[in-house]
Amino acid sequence: MSQSRKSDFRALLVAQFFGALNDNLFKLVVSLLVIRQMLSGEGSIGELVLINICFVAPYILFSSYAGYFADVRAKSQMIKFAKFLEIVVMALGCFFLIEENTYALLVVLFFMGCQSALLSPAKYGILPEILEIDEISEGNGYLEFWTFVAILAGTALGGVLLSASPGGMLLPGLSVLIIALIGFGASLPIKRTPVCSEKTSVPSPLEAVYDLFEIGKNKNLFLVVLGISFFWSVGALYQLNILLFAKNHLLLSDAQTSLLIACLGVGVGIGCITAGKVSAGKVELGLVPLGAFGLSFFSAALFFTKTSVVLSALALTLVGVSVGFFIVPLNSYLQEYSPEDRRGSYIGATNFASFTGVLLFSFLLLLIVGVLKFSSAFVFLLVAIASLASAVYSCKVMPEMLLRCINWVMVRTLYRIKVVGAENIPKEGGALLVCNHVSYIDASLLMASFDRPVRYLMYRPIYEARFINPVAKALGVIPVAGEDSAKAKVKSLATAKEAIENGQIVCIFAEGALTRIGNMLPFRKGLERIVKDTGAPIIPICLDQVWGSIFSYSKGRFFWKLPKEIPYRVSVLVGKALPSTTAAFKVREAIQELSAEAHQLRSDADKVLHRAFIKTAKANKFKIALSDTAGVELSYLALLKKSILFSKVLSQLKDRSRPDGEEQMLGILLPPSAMGVISNMASLFAGFVPINLNYTASSEAQRLAVERCGIRFTISSRQMVEKLALEDENIFGELVFVEDLIPKVSARSALAVSAACLLFPRRVLQRLYVSKRREPNDLATVLFSSGSTGVPKGVMLSHSNIASNVESLFSVFQLNSEDCILGVLPLFHSLGLTGTMWLPLLSGASVAFHPNPMDATTIGEVVESRKVTIFLSTPTFLLSYIRRCKPEQFSSVRYVIVGAEKLQERVAKSFEKKFGLLPLEGYGCTELSPVAMLNVQNYQSSDGKQTGNKLGTVGHPIPGVAAKVVDPDSFEELSVGDEGLLLVKGPNVMLGYLNDPEKTKSVMRDGWYVTGDIASIDRDGFVSITDRLSRFSKIAGEMVPHVRIEEEIQAALKATEQVVVVTAVPDEKKGEKLVVLSSVVFDVPETFKKLSEQGLPNLWIPKKENVFVVEKFPILGTGKLDLKGLKSLATRLSQ
Repeated sequence: MSQSRKSDFRALLVAQFFGALNDNLFKLVVSLLVIRQMLSGEGSIGELVLINICFVAPYILFSSYAGYFADVRAKSQMIKFAKFLEIVVMALGCFFLIEENTYALLVVLFFMGCQSALLSPAKYGILPEILEIDEISEGNGYLEFWTFVAILAGTALGGVLLSASPGGMLLPGLSVLIIALIGFGASLPIKRTPVCSEKTSVPSPLEAVYDLFEIGKNKNLFLVVLGISFFWSVGALYQLNILLFAKNHLLLSDAQTSLLIACLGVGVGIGCITAGKVSAGKVELGLVPLGAFGLSFFSAALFFTKTSVVLSALALTLVGVSVGFFIVPLNSYLQEYSPEDRRGSYIGATNFASFTGVLLFSFLLLLIVGVLKFSSAFVFLLVAIASLASAVYSCKVMPEMLLRCINWVMVRTLYRIKVVGAENIPKEGGALLVCNHVSYIDASLLMASFDRPVRYLMYRPIYEARFINPVAKALGVIPVAGEDSAKAKVKSLATAKEAIENGQIVCIFAEGALTRIGNMLPFRKGLERIVKDTGAPIIPICLDQVWGSIFSYSKGRFFWKLPKEIPYRVSVLVGKALPSTTAAFKVREAIQELSAEAHQLRSDADKVLHRAFIKTAKANKFKIALSDTAGVELSYLALLKKSILFSKVLSQLKDRSRPDGEEQMLGILLPPSAMGVISNMASLFAGFVPINLNYTASSEAQRLAVERCGIRFTISSRQMVEKLALEDENIFGELVFVEDLIPKVSARSALAVSAACLLFPRRVLQRLYVSKRREPNDLATVLFSSGSTGVPKGVMLSHSNIASNVESLFSVFQLNSEDCILGVLPLFHSLGLTGTMWLPLLSGASVAFHPNPMDATTIGEVVESRKVTIFLSTPTFLLSYIRRCKPEQFSSVRYVIVGAEKLQERVAKSFEKKFGLLPLEGYGCTELSPVAMLNVQNYQSSDGKQTGNKLGTVGHPIPGVAAKVVDPDSFEELSVGDEGLLLVKGPNVMLGYLNDPEKTKSVMRDGWYVTGDIASIDRDGFVSITDRLSRFSKIAGEMVPHVRIEEEIQAALKATEQVVVVTAVPDEKKGEKLVVLSSVVFDVPETFKKLSEQGLPNLWIPKKENVFVVEKFPILGTGKLDLKGLKSLATRLSQ
């Protein structure tokens, strides 16, 4: 809400508060004056009823005129005019109160009713003009709350003023006049609103009746008007009957009666605010039956508690809460769904119906109490019966209302739903909602998120289940199943199409099945048939965080698992409307993009890495967190303790002269090991940004990294430095050895930290030992890219970047506390840092480290002894494991994930043949924290198969990540299967490049990261990487792919390992020429002849004189080919 709209709404609330305060104060004073006369034998109940008639008669007589003026005049001006009239009326009231002229006061009461009738359509009708659509329910909640607070204050003040004025009515008279003046002043800041109608004819007195007939054409709106009328009728009866109830049954004084009425006001206020809040930006009619049943039950309770003041007060309070639940959704619905140019008239007609009911109920009270001589307590029992009848009737004619009520109670008990983009669902007319399908409760979550009725397509066997079928029929569910006959499918889709053409909303879960693999499944084309030729919009919807709930298939089963938390957090994101001609594939992409946005909206509570680690450590105190081949084994509690203790020593290295806001970076030169993890964790605890330096890079690259980060100290070990045989130790700043730091930890400090870690809750530990307040988007580390194509770039990753990637991987792998991840990738490698350090340590799993990824023999032993279940590696390293490891050593492994380079099919098949497990390829880069796409295991059972992987692809985007392929020049999005430049979006996208805003700008486009890779996305959503844009050569104006040529040569040679690499060097005639580097000698003319026979274009076939045999290919420490080194080598050989 804008600041100006906020001020308008606040002014409206204040003006309404003082108006309602004055109405009730004046009315109560007059009523109590009459009751005094009744008790003295001078008055009768007829006069009490006459008070009500005088106040409500103007609503009946003039509602059509009030509605007309609210439409043809600015509602803001009508509010101010009505508030001015209040001053005039209350001046008369003040005079006749002093005179104590009862009959004159009844005339004033009539004028006050006229003023209130004039104000009503304007004050309610202005809400949609000064509030956003998703704020109307909450706005109504506040308006009703302050109205009933005013009623509470007015009734309480009335009794107090009468008690304080035993000798006259001067004080009550002056009070109503002063309050009128304050209310008028409060209305003045409301800014002028537009006129909504150009009607010129003045309505007749019966115009309200005609408007009611017009409203009657809309069944739902008419029932809402009836509900509002019932509310005001019962409310008026309550207000009069409480006075009699308090005097005749509870024997209360005037002041005590005011307090009893105040209890009702308090309850109404609580109910209104609560109803507005839980409606969560929509009109939640499901609250109406809940309120009606509550009104019935607690009204009956008043009959049975008529001798107890305390119980009666409690019952009245709960009646008030029920009333709030009843009226707020009804008012919101009327305001939101009445035509804008007729809204004032519709509200006026509603007032006419409401106060006609008030008048009838007033006469009913006269009949029951005055003529038939029933007690006022019996009246509450009659109200209970009437409320119950109205609730039952409304549920019968609108069964969806009852089902929404039940659904609301169930869903709101178990879930906390955050809805974003609900305004994208059209308020009228047909539309097709398309949503991802994650759990058995998806439809219930959507029903609780939107106010318009939705007809769902449901799997036929579920639809026909005994207990579900009656509910499904009442909701208009459309059954369909993959095993249906073609005729039955056509009929189901035709029913859905017809519903949309009739202006209804239909929802389809286009995957056709619940996901069992965590990723979104391919979309079926049924949605295209439903909206074909309808012109209706397609609304993409993403359910986020539902995977992991007890109703999803996470952990390999439905239902039989404990919920993570209650209420369980869920987000529902509604995207912008797509045209009816949109292909199913594009709708899926739109939902995938919503998934990326959803991840960024998730709670920030656990996105600061070291704070999240404390939470995990406290939950898994004595479970093994990590081990390494140096013989170290640490539980979570021990790792937390050592990290905190080491942070105390590291904090001494901080430069105290630097400003508090300036980041201080600490270099770490350690292998993947327990000490490497402790150093990273301790650095964060101490307030540093840890920088894991690449110990396999050149001295120049290392020097540049240290300089760019401003590193003064680097943590290492003497053993590490000795092994690296560094040419110049000074390039790392001042080397600080762990062997020297560890002895500085005192035994006393160790004992204190140990006790704290064991006994204190995590929040206390966070306050005690986290030295600097970090936010999720603060810098967590800088990783230097591999530099395979040039100078390494400093990639800045935030806590949120890494945490969101961990969250996605946790979801895909379905990690549990029994899992163990193999850590052989260096921590300066983004997959090593995220996948082998943060993923296990934030998930409650364990990690087994070994510093050398090529030491296959030791790795096989580690995998076997530690029962490793998840193995992250590169294709290059897999080859050595195939040769040296035994099949039984890998028997515990359930996932082998590879990245950094293309997984050749021959390597994958060789690994599967030996170990019985297919390696799955993923895709990512340092800038993506690092994982963006991943193949996962297929799901296969008697009820079908879900494909999680395809050889030759890098899989689907992981949850929370979106991908698209665009033209490299125009950046226009390409169609399914077309090759183009790959763009990625998600919370894992880096903050930027360190001290290089221009480079950052060049790779970011509207939140999408430009990967530089050429890719295609198939109809099932699998991404295939063709090559890097940098691994294309422009020869004679044509783009020539290096990887494709490598694959063709490898196939011609029938090689099982990579034996050739294609690169390019400058050429004077054609711009570039292809060069082949080979690690084996082969028959070049014969091989190239085969390439030609296989249809490879002549331009793509290298010249035989440009083939060179080399001893080995340049490889980076990450396992990737050193493309820059290859190009340099090719250039030297070509000269």
